[in-house]
Amino acid sequence: MTPQNVQWDRHAIVAEVYRRGTNLTKLALDNGLSPSVCRAALCRPLPSGEKAISDLLGIPVSVLWPDRHSGPATKRSKTSAQKPGRTSPNRNAA
Repeated sequence: MTPQNVQWDRHAIVAEVYRRGTNLTKLALDNGLSPSVCRAALCRPLPSGEKAISDLLGIPVSVLWPDRHSGPATKRSKTSAQKPGRTSPNRNAA
C-alpha cells in the first residue's frame, strides 16, 4: 500500500515512521525538539512536531491532519487566552 492510499490516523503515522527506520522520540530529537513533541503532535496541534513528521514522510501536514489544517477556517485559538473580565492570579497578589 502506498502512502497516498493510506487513511492517516495516528496508528498509520506511527507505523510509517517506524517503516522509515526511526521513532517519534528520535525524530523529535533529530529536529532539535523536545523528545515528546512528535508524540504529542499525534494528539493535539503542535506545528513543530507536525512539520517534523510531515517532512520525514514527505506528505503535507494538511493531508496527515485534514481536520486540523483544512483551509482558512482553521485558525488556531490561543489556549492561554483569558476570558473577558478575568484577571490573572498574579495581578491580585500584589
